[in-house]
Amino acid sequence: SYTQLNPMGKVPSILHGDTVVTEVAAICTYLADLVPEKELVPP
Repeated sequence: SYTQLNPMGKVPSILHGDTVVTEVAAICTYLADLVPEKELVPP
């Protein structure tokens, strides 16, 4: 069930490998750090 991924039951959450990231801002930061060559955030 979803609460196994995020015990608080909140959305959004992402699972990437063994890493679980919750909360919109944290997900955006995680994705930007994951692929810096895509320049997902301004310098």
